[in-house]
Amino acid sequence: MVSLMDVQARWVYSEILEGTLAKFYDGGLNTDALRERRKAGLPFDDLTADERYTLAFQGAHVRQTLFVFFTGIEHFDLLQLTQEQLGKLIVPPDVWLDSQGQFYLFSHYITTTTDEPVDARSVQQPADGYKAPTDPLTLGKIFNNPVLLDGYHRAALFWKYGPADGIIPAYMPRLAK
Repeated sequence: MVSLMDVQARWVYSEILEGTLAKFYDGGLNTDALRERRKAGLPFDDLTADERYTLAFQGAHVRQTLFVFFTGIEHFDLLQLTQEQLGKLIVPPDVWLDSQGQFYLFSHYITTTTDEPVDARSVQQPADGYKAPTDPLTLGKIFNNPVLLDGYHRAALFWKYGPADGIIPAYMPRLAK
């Protein structure tokens, strides 16, 4: 079981160096020191409680429109998703701006095209082959349906170039029954 704050902080720790919104963390409290810790390869589990709080707080500021999908979630389970399960995750319109405000399944989203080079759908096959990610995907929820929030590049690489019988780690919210 993983707490909401740790999932939020892990998200920011995974993107603070080179994520598509990394520049939006510039000027944040301890951002430079946290970037240096990430660059040095310091594992998330070695961060202090204050550093985790700082990361989660910054994420709530930078990722406001996606953090709403954490509403009502207290804990997550670290699970392994198959490609079929990944395809059933919801992509919110905040991620796919050309969706005209509609929610779509990842399996549909990933088959569409884009002219944006930094868009996850534009990922290219790694020269050294596919490698499973170390950072899990981050999921939220909308009416108890899982929503993919973070890890689109990792998810796209897995979908396009991962093994057919492979798995990818994800933080799944504990959903109400």
